[in-house]
Amino acid sequence: MNPGGLDGLPSRPTTFFHRWPGSDDEPPFVAIGITGEGTLSDRGRAELGPEAKIVISAHDSDSGVAAIQIRWDRGQWSTWNGKPLRPTDPGKHRLEVKAWDWAGNLSKVWALDVGQRP
Repeated sequence: MNPGGLDGLPSRPTTFFHRWPGSDDEPPFVAIGITGEGTLSDRGRAELGPEAKIVISAHDSDSGVAAIQIRWDRGQWSTWNGKPLRPTDPGKHRLEVKAWDWAGNLSKVWALDVGQRP
């Protein structure tokens, strides 16, 4: 098989959703937490200590989680790489997280206002 694809032309990965057989009408559950020293309120605010990082998890017991996306400060959405997060610049930031399951259900967008302590 040609590494460029079946037709011999370069191909790019494409995300698509296949409707899951059965009755998965529920979106994935998304959770945001912190590792290390810091605080996380139930009002969507986090204060990170010098070594603290943000961790994300998502769960869908019916069809499974297909993708988790994040964005900082209302920028571009990108696929989360699974590694703990920390803003690269000092100051206040906003992290938004969303997830899809394999049935195509989208979670609500979760937002976290993040501050950093020296």
